[in-house]
Amino acid sequence: MRTLLLALVLVLLPSPSFSDEEEAVQKYLDGLRGSKTAAFYAECQLQMGKVFAGKAALVFPAGERRGLYIERNDRMRVVNTAIVTLENGKWDMEDAHGGLLTIKRVSSLAAELLGSPFQLVQPDKLMDVVPSKPKKVCAEKLPE
Repeated sequence: MRTLLLALVLVLLPSPSFSDEEEAVQKYLDGLRGSKTAAFYAECQLQMGKVFAGKAALVFPAGERRGLYIERNDRMRVVNTAIVTLENGKWDMEDAHGGLLTIKRVSSLAAELLGSPFQLVQPDKLMDVVPSKPKKVCAEKLPE
């Protein structure tokens, strides 16, 4: 019964709209571009079956230990974000949106991306990576 009540409360809590998430990511990328800051970038393709379902990406401004996880749907609309921090060889994530399973899923995707090769993207090319369709497919594992 408690689980059902908790699930009901989580569903009824207000969450940021897509436009709020989209605006925050746009502002973040514009800030990097405006400050002429290059960024390290990694991405992978999300799939539903064999169909493209969006992408997950990590963006770390060059020289920074704090970056942004960005998840986009198949229409390239932002559906989730999280702050990812690297410290003493470990990483931490904060501010992901969703219930427990969603946060575990985002954490799993962030961990996968942190183990992926990053590319250095110049500030004037940052917006070019937004519409790109990643070649690498995320090895999404269902949270336990």
